[in-house]
Amino acid sequence: MTRPILLGEDGELALETRTGKPIPNIQKLPQAPEAIRAAVDMFTRNYPGIRVRSLSSTYNCAGLVFATRRTGIEMVHLPLIMTEDGYKKVLKPSEVRVCDIVIYRKEPDGPIRHIGIVVELAFDIENATPRFQIVSQWGYNGEYLHEESEVPTVHYGSHREYWTERES
Repeated sequence: MTRPILLGEDGELALETRTGKPIPNIQKLPQAPEAIRAAVDMFTRNYPGIRVRSLSSTYNCAGLVFATRRTGIEMVHLPLIMTEDGYKKVLKPSEVRVCDIVIYRKEPDGPIRHIGIVVELAFDIENATPRFQIVSQWGYNGEYLHEESEVPTVHYGSHREYWTERES
């Protein structure tokens, strides 16, 4: 059954997990351009390595990852979505691939605070470690390309985990 998209006021998009469980969400009306521009100015001043990808304000980071940039999903719903959609934790950084997801927490067992998609892999030869380029939406304040560690840690935390839905 297809449900209509609600227009006008903030509404909800018909969204389900792979197993058919509904995913609560909210479609927000776009913010004023000057509000988005102020957020971009603040973020790019504080995180000079980031690049703006989009100035949309109708979805959040979880909506980018699980609803193809169409709506916002509260973080509290992510464990259910990840379980229902068959995500598994990637145990070794060397096994992370493009299109896997990264989740951010303030502490290892704490709630998920932010989520993004791995869009590029590199290798830091000096430190012999992989480096990942991430795309994520920061709140409802624009979408950014950034290094995995270059996020507002005061809000999102610095503990990172990688997850995949790959079968092998």
